[in-house]
Amino acid sequence: MKLREKLLERFTKQASPKDIPRIEKKLALMNRGPIKEIWDKVQLLWKFTKDPDVAWGVKAAAIGALLYLISPLDAVPDVIPGGGLLDDVAVLIFACKMLADELKKYVEDTTIIKTKGHYKIVRASVLGSIIIAGIVLILKLI
Repeated sequence: MKLREKLLERFTKQASPKDIPRIEKKLALMNRGPIKEIWDKVQLLWKFTKDPDVAWGVKAAAIGALLYLISPLDAVPDVIPGGGLLDDVAVLIFACKMLADELKKYVEDTTIIKTKGHYKIVRASVLGSIIIAGIVLILKLI
């Protein structure tokens, strides 16, 4: 087992729902250096951890990866210029690969939900416009 796998496993085993507020407090500060390049993945993992419909087993792995990111004391301390966040990137990418199927399904499901919500809004807008046009037409005819 590679070092990043061992580290992620350790942080995953220690993960708990109580870690979510701690992650939220520190996560925005981590959008720097090489983390900026994968910030979209970090944000996806973050949304994934907050979703109540995600099973704990996979959520714990995402929380573990985010805990590793916000932890100043990991394999390569974050204060080391140039390399301090590279191990964090490796762990985050490994977590995303490990959770790829669940993340893909999560993105598809949330996209479908958003699309359905937009469809309802468009449908209501069109129906409202038709009703208003009908009322205006009736008032003009009277």
